[in-house]
Amino acid sequence: MSINAGWLGKILKIDLSSKTHKIIEPNLDLYQKYLGGRGLAGWFAGRDPDFLDAQIIPPLYIFSGPLAGSGAQGSASTNIFSRSPLTGGISFSSFQGDFALDLKKLGFDGLIISGVASELCGLRIDPVGFELETHEDLAEKTVNQLIREHNLGSSSLLVGKAAHLGVSFAGIISGELQMSTSGGLGKVMAAKNLSFIKLETADGPGQSAKQKLNPEIARTISASPFLAGKFGLKHYGTGVIFDLAAYYELLPTANFTRSKFAQASQVNSISLFRQFPAKAKICPHCSLGCRKITEKSQVFPDYTAMAVFSALLDHHDPQLVMTAFNFCLQYGLEPRNTAAAMSTWAEIEGEEFAKLEVWDLLKEIAENRARGSALKEGAEVYAQLRGKPEAAMTINNQAVFPINPRGAVGVGLGYLTTTGTEAFFNSFAFGPEILGKPVLVDRLSLEGKARLVKAGEDKSAVSGSLALCPLLATTIPLAVYAKILSELSNQAFSGNSLLQSGEEIIANERRLNHQLKLKSPSLPSRLFDENNFTREKLNKALEIYNKLRK
Repeated sequence: MSINAGWLGKILKIDLSSKTHKIIEPNLDLYQKYLGGRGLAGWFAGRDPDFLDAQIIPPLYIFSGPLAGSGAQGSASTNIFSRSPLTGGISFSSFQGDFALDLKKLGFDGLIISGVASELCGLRIDPVGFELETHEDLAEKTVNQLIREHNLGSSSLLVGKAAHLGVSFAGIISGELQMSTSGGLGKVMAAKNLSFIKLETADGPGQSAKQKLNPEIARTISASPFLAGKFGLKHYGTGVIFDLAAYYELLPTANFTRSKFAQASQVNSISLFRQFPAKAKICPHCSLGCRKITEKSQVFPDYTAMAVFSALLDHHDPQLVMTAFNFCLQYGLEPRNTAAAMSTWAEIEGEEFAKLEVWDLLKEIAENRARGSALKEGAEVYAQLRGKPEAAMTINNQAVFPINPRGAVGVGLGYLTTTGTEAFFNSFAFGPEILGKPVLVDRLSLEGKARLVKAGEDKSAVSGSLALCPLLATTIPLAVYAKILSELSNQAFSGNSLLQSGEEIIANERRLNHQLKLKSPSLPSRLFDENNFTREKLNKALEIYNKLRK
């Protein structure tokens, strides 16, 4: 079957324990209902006893989407799905790059990694089969060292030192230095004694990305100020959200004790670009170039890293933001949960944020020593052990996204309703509340937000299952992608039919969290106010949301 047919009809499952594999061939009905990516991964997880048993290291589900290789902008995305060691519930995260394209070239829509290798190793998969490579020093290497010494390149997934040392908020990093941003899935991969996964194809990485990009999507991108405007993503990356958050007083200043960060202008994207000139790093299947690389080959921080390594810690040093983010990439630490642990420690220990030795504490966390060993299970666990749970700005031990919900209440509702650990993009509430897309709504009122969040989550589920870039999904209508999918698969899809799939995908994920006994989420008391965003009002909106989901 051609790569442009949408679905290839094969999933590769590798058991590290027995060093065996098998090929699963889902039927067309399953593809039509769950689409691919996050949706199909969740379906397989729900039928896997190893995933549902909390005593077993869960499988990793690594899936591309049906549009990978088609030329549809933003479709070269890989979705990683598993059980979070932080929350105990499901976690999914995605990144753009060659991995999704090369997985298709190998003939597979998805990859399931189960079991535990007998010794620390790397996994290489090629058209003939797979091989486990054992190297004694894998756990001692930085990400760049692993890439260089083992010739990993762009079509690879890796974990850093932090994951091998058992840090629960370690992430998985792609060979293009993008990270799974939440949920601690790096710890899952390391617990399998797996340091890297590398795809080897006959024609080299990224060849499918040379196909002509969809002109309708390209025109929509060009017409969007948020995506391609003078101060949009194209020029300054996702850090453009930082200025919006600062303007609306949404930044999580000093561990969310304040919403206004007076020094925001010193560490926003424009200031960082002045100090660290950068150029675009173009993802396959995309002309936007919102990822940036500096002249010294450092990865330019995204919004999350900018916010947590400045406002959350109440620091305004551009060098700190840049260095801390790239340190996290090299050691495999999720920036959001890392900074949350640091800010929680500072508050509990009475350390003045402005005097917090960020660099020393960051290294101790990465190396699981001294103060870091007490923080490795996450901010919430640490705060509970110290008898001050109110200091942890977390939901089920997952750090709250660095947008203060007091000033964007629909975003706050989405923090509670999300099925995974990436709440901000999962509800899409930031679109209408902060970006004004598709229309601007009152960000201080919960009226109508239950329906808005539910619709956003359905769209996000579709986006994750088609394996699209969530940033483009804020602007590109689903009907456009439905048309492309129909042409590829010779099946009839519409925007509405995709949203029906989104509803089923969310329902499946909610069932999974129920089976995993994930406790009901709640927001820290600090995030409420006495007027617009009270716990009572939020609970009423949550009640409406749950009725809509039944």
